[in-house]
Amino acid sequence: MKKTFLLAFLLTIVSISFGQNTRLHLYTGYAFDDDVDSYYDANNYYKGTIRGNFMWGGGIEFMPHKYTGLEISYLRMDTDAPMTYYSGGVKNKTFNVGINNIMIGGNRYFPTASSKFEPYVGGMMGLTVFSIKNSDAGTGKTATKFGYGVKMGANRSEEHTSELQSRQYLV
Repeated sequence: MKKTFLLAFLLTIVSISFGQNTRLHLYTGYAFDDDVDSYYDANNYYKGTIRGNFMWGGGIEFMPHKYTGLEISYLRMDTDAPMTYYSGGVKNKTFNVGINNIMIGGNRYFPTASSKFEPYVGGMMGLTVFSIKNSDAGTGKTATKFGYGVKMGANRSEEHTSELQSRQYLV
């Protein structure tokens, strides 16, 4: 995690030194429930739901062109996942889950008649790190997977110093 923040800091310094427009973003949102299952064979399976919860994060966006942005972002969600699984018999357990998304993406902004309204679309890809903890046994596992997403929204600014953003993510 330290490397991610160090990289973001260094990229900010480089961006400022080259005079590019840089934007810092803070994200909050809600992720909905998602069903998961895996059936390797009759003696090795799990099925359950990753419950929806509050998601937060941040990003830094570099604007090499007026209508193009390159962004490095981090999104985090802590939730739980009730599961039915087989391990020497059928068992039910709720696991604690942390989901970290570390993404690189691009945004395309569209000009409008008003300079106060800026719609955009974008895509992103990177790593999704799942941290699963079993509070009863005091154990846990981590899995890193390829992550991707699309986004769309609009920026609305009253002054050039502040913006209100509406972003929708599919991660």
